Amino acid sequence: MRQMSGSIVMMALVALALTLSGCATNVVTDYDSQAPFASYESFAYEPGQTDRVQSLDDARVRSAVDEAMAEEGYEKTAPDKADLWVRFYFETKTKYESRGFTYGLGLFNSPFGVGLSSRPEARPIQQQQLFVELVDTQSKQVVWQGSAREYLTENMGPQLRSDTIRDLVANMFQQYPPGSAQ
Repeated sequence: MRQMSGSIVMMALVALALTLSGCATNVVTDYDSQAPFASYESFAYEPGQTDRVQSLDDARVRSAVDEAMAEEGYEKTAPDKADLWVRFYFETKTKYESRGFTYGLGLFNSPFGVGLSSRPEARPIQQQQLFVELVDTQSKQVVWQGSAREYLTENMGPQLRSDTIRDLVANMFQQYPPGSAQ
């Protein structure tokens, strides 16, 4: 009976470990340990980022960043008065997705044989990875950056894209400022 309860405890611990590993963060952040994060009070988008035509995803990122920075207590201001500039961009990667299944045929019942199989259909899927950087306006150096491990894909509808971007940016800023225990 004692061995059985030990097995149950072990299975519970394994289940807990698997559950917690599924909760791994979908963002990665890095920062300059010498940056004066406590002195930053305002932000703006990096000059030049507002000059180009905004895509729908750009507008979604701006909205999510504005919300996250406001929650951190930053005031949005003109670029020439800001302590931090926000820079964001997407990197596009191609992933190949296979669909369907293969057919196989093998002949002979001996150590030697003949086999034939078909290849599954593979099609390219464009994925976008989001990067957000905060630049110190005095030193013109990146002091903090976040990148998403989750990708935006062409299959996502508008609401899912908005929700995903908002969640990714919120998760990035949960780890800001560095050393905060949130």
